[in-house]
Amino acid sequence: MSFEEGPVPARKVRIVSLVASVLMAAASGGCSSGSGEGGGGPAATGGASARGGSGGGGGSGGNPASTGGATGGSSPSGGTGGVVAGGSGGNPGATGGSAGSGSGGSAGSGGGMGGGGGAGGVGGGAGGSPAEVAGPEVATGRPARVLIYTRRTTPTHDASVPVAIKQLSDLLKAASIEVEASEAATLFTAPSLARFGAVVMVNSNGTPFGMPGTAEGNALMAFVRNGGGLAAFHGAGNTTYGAGHPLLEVLGATFLNTGGGVRNFNCASEGQHPTVAKVTNPLAARTDETYAFGNLNPMNQIVLRCDPAMGNEKMVSSWVRQEGAGRVFYTTLGHGPVAWEPNSVFLSTHAWPAILWVLGRPAPM
Repeated sequence: MSFEEGPVPARKVRIVSLVASVLMAAASGGCSSGSGEGGGGPAATGGASARGGSGGGGGSGGNPASTGGATGGSSPSGGTGGVVAGGSGGNPGATGGSAGSGSGGSAGSGGGMGGGGGAGGVGGGAGGSPAEVAGPEVATGRPARVLIYTRRTTPTHDASVPVAIKQLSDLLKAASIEVEASEAATLFTAPSLARFGAVVMVNSNGTPFGMPGTAEGNALMAFVRNGGGLAAFHGAGNTTYGAGHPLLEVLGATFLNTGGGVRNFNCASEGQHPTVAKVTNPLAARTDETYAFGNLNPMNQIVLRCDPAMGNEKMVSSWVRQEGAGRVFYTTLGHGPVAWEPNSVFLSTHAWPAILWVLGRPAPM
């Protein structure tokens, strides 16, 4: 059998053109998966997205962190290309439309080109509850350098300070963190503090910044709020600055008294914060002190309480706090040299994890 060659009717040309358009849409727009990315329920799929008529609306988003919008509905041949909208997301944290779905293209004429697979809109889903935050984070990019500050007004802790500097310096250097130990209050300016990731104040009692010390205290507060860390030990909380001084504000409490003086007592951690997660209760404090404080910042999270010299109510002995973009830690322990010896349980389970925490680093294994 033979076929005659001759003119092809215009109707057939139009049908062939339409078929080609549909095949092109299947390759480019195609059917898109509406599954949410990285958790959450799948986003609804409106149907196959093809070139030609009106696209369907985007599907609803999934759970938090899932992808919101899906592909549009199926489009009939001919007519005006539709708009495929990215669907509304789930709870905040969801994105709008997934890449490859989302808004369609412009209308064509005749057998016109419908909306292909456009880029999905990115945006928080409508409504819902706030995304859960795993925990406060410190600002990234802080220097791997620590200032150990030990200026003190009285000689009460002269025996413990050199031991603390030695042991903390060894631990920091082993963690590839540079150390600068100093008693110079002139370091407490914005340019100088910017060189450090954290300030560690060890037994810096009395008026550690001199008098009035407000400029230095304000510089420390700004340093922490901008993402720096502060870990303060024992005598650092025993200051004689008056109410309203910025050092008291950044520490988060006001010293009242020595809580019965140097003695042996037990402490107990509260919760599983990284600064006490490795503490085995009871933590035995020997020849140490647990101070009494007032005017505690209500944002302080208490992580350790110790036995009082008298009575039954345990004393607040350590706390942590997120301050702006930075972190604050204080413990009343660390009075004598025994607390800072290499085999000290206080050092390995409380002090060292606390310094790593204010630096934004993981606790030791």
